[in-house]
Amino acid sequence: METTFDLPDSTDWIPTSLPAFEPLEAALRCEMCKEFYSNPVITSCSHTFCSICIRRSIAADGKCPSCRTVLSSDKLAPNIAVREIVVRFQEARPKALELARADKEQHHGIKTGSKRKRKISETDVEEGDDTRQTRQRQTRSSRRNGGTSDAPVEVPDSGDEGDEDFQPEGMAKCPICNEAMKQELVFNHLDVCTGQSSSQMRSTRSK
Repeated sequence: METTFDLPDSTDWIPTSLPAFEPLEAALRCEMCKEFYSNPVITSCSHTFCSICIRRSIAADGKCPSCRTVLSSDKLAPNIAVREIVVRFQEARPKALELARADKEQHHGIKTGSKRKRKISETDVEEGDDTRQTRQRQTRSSRRNGGTSDAPVEVPDSGDEGDEDFQPEGMAKCPICNEAMKQELVFNHLDVCTGQSSSQMRSTRSK
């Protein structure tokens, strides 16, 4: 029968609300045994290992496992600062990890609830969308018409009747009978103008 052990590891922080603690804890673990530093010592090449781990490595090949520099056991020195940090971190780890996991679960529950509320509100918007659009159209129409009616506003075209002064290019009116003609014919027309336009004269003759 196989037995599975849940060994503490720096990756325990990844699924929590404090994933940045994963590389922090990894930096407090020995490169060789992957456990928290035990009696950490610093080498002449400035690398830190557990005392027992580096001494075994030196006895085996006499080199640093990180940079392959030749080492001697009598040149190892205790790394007091790292030892103190590791001790304090191990003391705080269980409670901090517990809180980080609970915080992650709480935030996950809040996000799930907000998604449900958002779906409900979106449904309400879709059902009442036609009503709001109709109201907006009516409001805009009433604003354009001074708020009195929904009738469309008619804008007279430049070619509508009433623009009596408008003349096509190259045309002019006689100042006496007000008849429209080409500009170069106006002076000759003045010599024979009776004060009546051609249409008025034809009307008189027909009578």
